[in-house]
Amino acid sequence: MTKPTVFLAMPHYSSQIHLASAKAFFADASCGACDIVARRTCGGSLLAKSFNMLWAESLTANESDGVRYFVMLHADIGPEPNWVDSLVRLMEKHDADVISAVSPMKSVEGLTSTAIDNPEDEFDPLYRLTIRDLGNLPSTFSASDVGHPAECLLINTGCMIVDMDKDWCHKRIDGRLISTFSIDDAIRSVDGKYQVSVASEDWQFSRLVHREGGKLMATSEIQLTHYGEIGFRNYGSWGTCTTDPRRIKNEVMA
Repeated sequence: MTKPTVFLAMPHYSSQIHLASAKAFFADASCGACDIVARRTCGGSLLAKSFNMLWAESLTANESDGVRYFVMLHADIGPEPNWVDSLVRLMEKHDADVISAVSPMKSVEGLTSTAIDNPEDEFDPLYRLTIRDLGNLPSTFSASDVGHPAECLLINTGCMIVDMDKDWCHKRIDGRLISTFSIDDAIRSVDGKYQVSVASEDWQFSRLVHREGGKLMATSEIQLTHYGEIGFRNYGSWGTCTTDPRRIKNEVMA
């Protein structure tokens, strides 16, 4: 039986890559259940450009050689061994377009970068999921599982897989590919004060997939650690926040 083919990518800001990330990328990605046909890294101060350089090369590999899956790992995330095999297995099990391993933010609150989109404000999601929330959800879940079937599940690109055989990956408007990574920055006046806001490249990519009708999912099945000054795990029951305070505020206002 033919093994699933994978293009493995690691964007990085500088030449510094955490040892756990390097080990996961070069040594522990797969036990042979899938065929990693390419490993590529790309670094620079323009984050989204590094993402797009890797994405463009992977799409070329898909169109010319039929490489099926694009898998991205950030240079500060260390997942468990054989994590690529696990991502591929989950994609085939759930027939998803994109699946991301939930990653905690680098703070003691236990907030994650997985969130429910606010259709009225791209800079202010309805709420983020916490590490403690994960215990009340399926190990691999969609926005419907969280209770928001109509909204977009905003995921993180730190440990992510994309099915490049999906049509939206290759869709063009006036020759320009729509599936790109981009960051939207803004300075807004809120209550008479200027507020700096940003819509990150991972959440913008999530919105793109959602608009195109793609199936977005997140998973806690793959254990990982997000490294800063210390490591923040996506497993266990920890964090000073049981629930995102933004969620409590929005539910009271509703």
